Amino acid sequence: MILVQQYVVLDPDAVKAVTPAQLETYLTGRGWVRAESIPPALQTWTRPDGEPLPDHLRTLPGRRARTIWPGHITAPTRQLRDYVGLVDVLLLALGLFERRLASDVLADIDDFAARNSADELEDLRGCMRDGCTAEDVNRVFARIEAVTGVRLTCLWDYYDAYGYSGNSQFYVEQADSRLHELEGGLWAWLNGHPDAPGTPNSPGAPSSWRGGPADVPEPAGGDDFYNLAQVNDQD
Repeated sequence: MILVQQYVVLDPDAVKAVTPAQLETYLTGRGWVRAESIPPALQTWTRPDGEPLPDHLRTLPGRRARTIWPGHITAPTRQLRDYVGLVDVLLLALGLFERRLASDVLADIDDFAARNSADELEDLRGCMRDGCTAEDVNRVFARIEAVTGVRLTCLWDYYDAYGYSGNSQFYVEQADSRLHELEGGLWAWLNGHPDAPGTPNSPGAPSSWRGGPADVPEPAGGDDFYNLAQVNDQD
């Protein structure tokens, strides 16, 4: 019998930065098969039919095997109250299945997300180098959210009868609507000229984009998509 134990402490901020879309990308890429959905917002995954378990799991006694490895894993499909705890359990289960540390699985999920983002969003590099409109923001940010699961928000100075105007700043928006500073290479990747040496070749790992909580006043309103304004003056 093989006793599988892990003594790991996962950074809760790093775990929280992993999105449900990134988990799905990793699981799909590793050959997991989507099974039944479990409310609220949970999804079970199994291995393909006929695939034998790894040797280190097949040698476990029957009852203990069912306890340690029930034959499926569960992943959240959206941010929940105990999201970090749910992802921790998932990472430990994947580490058990893959016979490695949960922290290594977490690093690979991040790497999967980074490569997936770079490939699927390649045409957006430098797309905002000449500025952007609220319509551009909605188009680009919707693409980014669909691929990475990270929701961005553009905070403008004003909204009036002519639309959004003034200075604008990009933020990461959490599930609870709180804004976080945008870090990493995404801003430079979107706004730099593709031929400029300082423009990153990729937006970086999505988990690197979320910085600390943003110290900004409560926005005065938005378009229910990806644009907010500090001042709403339609008179």
